[in-house]
Amino acid sequence: MKHNNYFQVIAKNNFDLGIQLGTNFKRELMLSLNKQRKNDNWGIRVDKSKVYLEVTEKHFPSYIDELKGYAKGSGVDFRELWALRMLWALNIEDDRCTTLVTNGGFLVSHNEDWEVGTKDTISVLKKTVGKLTIFELYYPNTLGGCAVSVNSHGFFQGINTLTHSGSQVGIPRNIIARFLSETNNPEKDFRKLKALTRQFGYSHVIVNSEGKTWNVESTGSDALLVKPELPFVHTNHFLTDLKSFDKDDNSCGTHDRYTFAKRYAKPNMKRNELEKLVSDTSKGKKVSLFNERTIGRMIVDFKERVAKVWLLREKEKGWVDYELDFLNL
Repeated sequence: MKHNNYFQVIAKNNFDLGIQLGTNFKRELMLSLNKQRKNDNWGIRVDKSKVYLEVTEKHFPSYIDELKGYAKGSGVDFRELWALRMLWALNIEDDRCTTLVTNGGFLVSHNEDWEVGTKDTISVLKKTVGKLTIFELYYPNTLGGCAVSVNSHGFFQGINTLTHSGSQVGIPRNIIARFLSETNNPEKDFRKLKALTRQFGYSHVIVNSEGKTWNVESTGSDALLVKPELPFVHTNHFLTDLKSFDKDDNSCGTHDRYTFAKRYAKPNMKRNELEKLVSDTSKGKKVSLFNERTIGRMIVDFKERVAKVWLLREKEKGWVDYELDFLNL
């Protein structure tokens, strides 16, 4: 059994991937674009987004090719698609994600939370470009990698929004998220990330199939990589020495979720125990791990090579198992 909103794409290159995704998700793109086109300043936003495109294309031309393919596949102007991407990248409201690592790094979970009413904006996608496969929770009209994913190199990534100072004109954080979703060497890729001019940043929890765990926290002007002790939890505030950038006021309950998950996450947990923990609603609909904004969840069991996925839009199916048979281990 798979979700109705499960998509599998095999592409020869990034442009081809973009064409296929743009064709599949044309309806979602048009809905988003038509909504933005009603704003009087939409043309101004399209023009202002160009400066971010220039710095991004210099370092990640294949991703821009992918977006150009997406625009072609959906029949829209690439400039509008890029501007829409920039708006999505700038959204920091109501993000309440939680990532948890246990069992020596062999069992990982991520609760994907976004604003109320967005349950139909997320799908399950398995995409292959050349020899690389990524399985993820996917938002249409994006490059992917900005929620939770696992790649064929055997690396999991969970993204958590950080509200912080220090933003600048640079590469959008969602481009960085896509870049790290493809990693096979987080420390090498972190060094590249540090050298890039970035707009602002996320928390990236990265775990490989051997249980090794890294956490990257970044802003527009700084970034740190740590190897945390397990069990490890990340929500939506800084845990590293970058705390001075933090502008979170706990309105999204990040500290409540963090404290609760840290209290009940054990060094060794069975998969059903972790499933129960990430389904907890005992702190109320606002700040529980499973809250009113939870639209998708994923648990990755590296030892069993399986991902369990739950979607709010198909909640009647419960948790659905997907074999991670593409891992090159």
